[in-house]
Amino acid sequence: MYKEEILMTWGAQHGELLSKYEAAAGVLETYLIEQPFPQNHLSHVSFYFVNRFHKSLLAMRMLLDSGYLSEACSVLRMMVEYTVTLSFIMNQPDLRATNFIENAHLISQNPDFNMSSMAEETQLQDWFHTIYQPYSSSITPHLSRELDELFTPDSPDACDAGKLLGLSCDLAGVLLECIQR
Repeated sequence: MYKEEILMTWGAQHGELLSKYEAAAGVLETYLIEQPFPQNHLSHVSFYFVNRFHKSLLAMRMLLDSGYLSEACSVLRMMVEYTVTLSFIMNQPDLRATNFIENAHLISQNPDFNMSSMAEETQLQDWFHTIYQPYSSSITPHLSRELDELFTPDSPDACDAGKLLGLSCDLAGVLLECIQR
């Protein structure tokens, strides 16, 4: 009963966004299913990030439908990471796709794959500053230096389901632009 009420409210409040979401998920799914992929590093990397993004988009909808906004914020953060990283790789595809594949296990230690620098190069700093950074602090507990107490993660204050759904749709558009270059 509770879930049905949530879904009915969702549909009434966010009908246009839900249509936009369905369209974005459909375009990504079509890309993944029907795209003839050449056998090269860039096509494998592109498929990897688009597939991860698509699965995250679907997971976000389930989390939002269930009222788990904090978890949806974390998923949106991952979607920004996938988009920024793929866009960065696409700027120098031959070199960076190979580097990513050969050193995927070391990416977090690789200075070439620093999220802030990649966002700046790809002109996705807005996504980095409004989603990636603030939602990163909502992932793990940490000690507040100002208050000298443990901070338990939660979603950012301005987080609401409609906003998250809209942002995920806009980010899907950015990802699609990236792969169509």
